[in-house]
Amino acid sequence: MASSQHCSETLKNEVIQLRAEVQKLNSLKQDLTANVQTLTQDLSRLQAENQQIPMMRVEIDGLHQELMRARAMVDYEKKANIEFMEQRQSMQKNLVSMARKVEKLRAELASADGRHWGVGMAVVLATIKPTIIEASIDP
Repeated sequence: MASSQHCSETLKNEVIQLRAEVQKLNSLKQDLTANVQTLTQDLSRLQAENQQIPMMRVEIDGLHQELMRARAMVDYEKKANIEFMEQRQSMQKNLVSMARKVEKLRAELASADGRHWGVGMAVVLATIKPTIIEASIDP
């Protein structure tokens, strides 16, 4: 009887150990199931994101082309502005040169034939002269 009681105790201890191990395995199974669900959700989310990559690349290419066009326009505007400024400076120099020639011609006219023109021409020359000088000074 002692031997059957000893066998019974051994079996009870073994059953207790097996139940503890089953509980551990069930807990581990639940953890692994939760991990699988999380990984499945992550996989679904990443697959959805990966499907958007080609559209994003197309959008990036479009933005890149738009940037290149904008840069080309800026370069064109810079060149046009430089040409405009050079043309403006050239015209201003021509205007100053013409004003000098007009002054020279007036001086020649005044010295050569001053008495034929009289007071009327002096008034006309006085009114025209400031206008030309102001135009040559203004940018």
